[in-house]
Amino acid sequence: MPDCADDHLERDTYRMTDDSYRTTDDSYWTFSASGESISEVVVRAVATTTGRDPLELDQLYGRVDPDALDDLFTDRSVDGQFVFSFSGCEVVVSPGTVAVRQLDGGEREASE
Repeated sequence: MPDCADDHLERDTYRMTDDSYRTTDDSYWTFSASGESISEVVVRAVATTTGRDPLELDQLYGRVDPDALDDLFTDRSVDGQFVFSFSGCEVVVSPGTVAVRQLDGGEREASE
């Protein structure tokens, strides 16, 4: 697993960026948002990445407004990405895609 200490987000940090955020290294898992709301995909993606039940996660609305997040990415012509931390993970939302990596450096559990 790559050393991602320089990329660590503070607990209450989030940002919208026009830059392409690095989500191609092995520490990120990507999930398609096709046919689902972005907020649902975020919860499912973090649960899968951490190997936890979605009901065991923190409440998403405690970090971001799920309706606002859905509205922001409903229009697929949006440029940029929204980056925030949630339930011990860094979440990078792009139009149609959610990328997640654990902040504690934990290994992703296989759950097939």
